[in-house]
Amino acid sequence: MKVACNLTIIVPVYNTSAFLLTCLESLCGEDPTCTEILLINDGSTDHSPDILAKFCQDKPWFRIIHQVNQGLSCARNTGLNQAQGRYIAFCDSDDFVLPGYYTHMTALAIKQDADMVLGNATYHFEGRQTDYPLYRDPLPSTNMTGQAWLTLRLRQKSLLHMVWMQVYKREMIERLSLRFTPGIGHEDVLWTSQALLTAQKIAFWNEPGYYYRQWKRNVQFSDKQLYYSANSYIVNSLALAEMTSHINDPELAHLMRWQLVDDGLSMFHKINKMSSSEIKRRCLREVWTRGVFGVLWRNATLISQKRRIAKNFLKILIPF
Repeated sequence: MKVACNLTIIVPVYNTSAFLLTCLESLCGEDPTCTEILLINDGSTDHSPDILAKFCQDKPWFRIIHQVNQGLSCARNTGLNQAQGRYIAFCDSDDFVLPGYYTHMTALAIKQDADMVLGNATYHFEGRQTDYPLYRDPLPSTNMTGQAWLTLRLRQKSLLHMVWMQVYKREMIERLSLRFTPGIGHEDVLWTSQALLTAQKIAFWNEPGYYYRQWKRNVQFSDKQLYYSANSYIVNSLALAEMTSHINDPELAHLMRWQLVDDGLSMFHKINKMSSSEIKRRCLREVWTRGVFGVLWRNATLISQKRRIAKNFLKILIPF
């Protein structure tokens, strides 16, 4: 008799051959009798496809899906479209987990019929400094709604949007038609916000068993990359404003407005780092023509936020 698939773990893979085997070996600690692991090879050009093929030879619960490179959001969406599990989890292929991390959270979700179980994770510095948990304060011991959790964390200005330290009920995901927005960075923000605004019951697993690898990077970002990042903040600001307009709780709506403006203002940091004055002006004009200045201004909750918005608005009027 076939055992029901309780959990689908979606792992996008793109040129992470240096870390991929560690990730795959750590996922072997999940219960193979009721778990499927979907490995989405997003057009890797390094040795990642070879590592996947060799590793999965004798592990039928690991399934490889190849596609041309489309980015992280599309890779996750491919996994969502193929998933069969009652619950969904995500794992990035340069990270790793303690044995059974997702299995424990899924068992808790099933026992309590939760829409989500929220876990914790560990910043992993590869020995350069001491690792520490993302949430340093203990997670709640009792269930709550997603909106209550949003309110609690936004009051403390400490909401983390990473999608990979939760498990999600697939029925909720499909009911919302919830997918990641292609072509942007910071894609976790919209997904996590929408899921939490909808979840009627979330439970908590305090073990910081997901290891979020902190690469040692000395990268000088190009204007193209900065433009991409700024555009991502534009998309997120507009989408968060639309979400916020439907929130009936006045305090949560106020906190969400603070968050969307606080995050949205980061686009100007990216724009200011661009070396080309022409690209700066083009990006600022795009912010204007898409109505982002108006969205930020109407949602600002602090005088300091409005001051920063006004300062950057003047940059489209005054030459650099």
